[in-house]
Amino acid sequence: MNRQVVSLVFILLGLGVEAQTLIDRNLQQYARQTLIDGIKDFGDDVNQAGVVIMEVNSGNVIANVSIGQLRGKVKDIPDGNSESVPAGISRAVLYLSMMGHLSPDYLVETGNGLYKDSLTGCVIEDLSHKRGGFGTLTLKRSLDLSDVGIYKAVETAFKRNMGKYGAAVRRTGIFFENYDGEADNYQESDSWGYWSPCDIIGYRSPFSLYQQTAWVNMVANQGKLLMRFNENDSTTPICEVKNNAGLDSLASAMFETVEYGTGLKMKSSYIRVAGIVNVSPPDAINCRGCFAAAFFPYEKPRYTIGVFVNKHDKPAGRNIASKIAGNIIEYMIKQYLHLRHVDEVFPD
Repeated sequence: MNRQVVSLVFILLGLGVEAQTLIDRNLQQYARQTLIDGIKDFGDDVNQAGVVIMEVNSGNVIANVSIGQLRGKVKDIPDGNSESVPAGISRAVLYLSMMGHLSPDYLVETGNGLYKDSLTGCVIEDLSHKRGGFGTLTLKRSLDLSDVGIYKAVETAFKRNMGKYGAAVRRTGIFFENYDGEADNYQESDSWGYWSPCDIIGYRSPFSLYQQTAWVNMVANQGKLLMRFNENDSTTPICEVKNNAGLDSLASAMFETVEYGTGLKMKSSYIRVAGIVNVSPPDAINCRGCFAAAFFPYEKPRYTIGVFVNKHDKPAGRNIASKIAGNIIEYMIKQYLHLRHVDEVFPD
């Protein structure tokens, strides 16, 4: 998902901690402690971790924590969530871009979970590769399980045509711009460049945790993308995504990720949750980005949470970020949705 390595500049990144007057101090404190507890056993292997929590309809950022660990001590990183980190939402963005081109039930042959591109040398590897892969998956199931599946579906949907691909990605709102045009006839000299599978799947795409959380919040907010740090920030959406059927399909696939898939750590006994989980390939110093994002309740979303943990060396699994998110979600269900018993949600 590359636009010359997706050089995104988020329009709100210049805001500092002092401007964040919408922060809920109790939630901020709980999120910070939960994040500390979630990474403490890894010591200095975690150089950065963050949490962003938003109200869905307003776009208000009500918790914003970024920390690191050094020599056993926790340090705050005031602007950490505005820094570029590995993309955790690439499969979701690409899934939305394909809605209208392919059905959620489209079958993708992922084989043993390994794809090698002979032209660029790119290697796309699923977490399941060393266990033999998942074989044939639906596109909807690939959202949770398979980079290979999502990439192969993108090839089918856009036939390696950068113009069609670029226009479809722009319509997902990932660049925080309104875009209603038809597929442009991009030339090779255009900023989209040539077809590169590792860029398409987002291995080299820099995002911030702000950007990723705001985009997931957009999915929950019927295509309206907002992000507000203080009372003076605009209540007008930054952009609006018009693909309602695609948004509904993506939200449904995200729900299945939590209910039946690798996002189980975010599942609740009280409400239904929709989410995304991901672990990036290792970088040059063997760090992996562990990412989880979710909105809840699924039927009538009120809150969105994004969690990122940059973990050096193994283990660096999907449960690291999703467990932190799940613990905060459970706290918010009781404190903000005021649900404390299962029978409040599922009466006899």
